[in-house]
Amino acid sequence: MEKNSQPKEQEPAQAHLEIGRSDPETGQRHSDNGQDSLAARLTAGDREAAAELVDRYHERIYRSMRRLGHGRQLSEDLTQETFLRAWRHIGQLRNGKALEAWLYRIAGNVSKLYWRSLWT
Repeated sequence: MEKNSQPKEQEPAQAHLEIGRSDPETGQRHSDNGQDSLAARLTAGDREAAAELVDRYHERIYRSMRRLGHGRQLSEDLTQETFLRAWRHIGQLRNGKALEAWLYRIAGNVSKLYWRSLWT
């Protein structure tokens, strides 16, 4: 059995900085244009786009809720509330490129409202 003496080609050090992002859960690549078209479809009322939004961001929003100090079940509930509010207020999304930031802002507000409700 003979070993290959030629070194393998190494990927450039900047290979991970390609345009677009990779979803860590699925490994699928999402470009910024995909985010724009998703936002456009959402604002048009496309329910399949809403399902795609949940598929794409559910785990990230859930983990964000966990980092904000919520338990497992409560994080699941607050994540669901985040997506419900996003769907209700999708008309307020001004720029499709800001979809992810907009969604995280809603999640943060949902969390704050929960914590505030404990004190009133």
